[in-house]
Amino acid sequence: MVIDRSLRDDLATIRMAAVDAVVPRRLFTRRLAVVAGELVLDGQPLTPPLGLGGRGRIAVVGGGKAAAGMAASLGELLAGGGVAAARITGLVSVPQGCGRPVAGVEVRETRPAAANLPTPAAVAATRE
Repeated sequence: MVIDRSLRDDLATIRMAAVDAVVPRRLFTRRLAVVAGELVLDGQPLTPPLGLGGRGRIAVVGGGKAAAGMAASLGELLAGGGVAAARITGLVSVPQGCGRPVAGVEVRETRPAAANLPTPAAVAATRE
């Protein structure tokens, strides 16, 4: 099948727009905010409210190929809202090749990138 150049360019533009639309940082800044010490979704306080004041830990947990980026974006959002980095802790389980450093959160590569079945390492991360 032959695809002409303009169609190929259109397809590339559509693909990039789709990828850009789901970048964790963009999603978080578009939908979440910290307002007066409270986490807000789409301009509305959560029900029940999730106050971020105090001294307790904020645990970040997750899994999947976007989990490390989402944890990093959440950490940046909370830090920008005045939450001390020392309060943020957690563990996210990601496929190999999807890991990245995230302040306060352990990012554990627990399965091969092409495998979607749980591995013993993924099960252990879930238990922890």
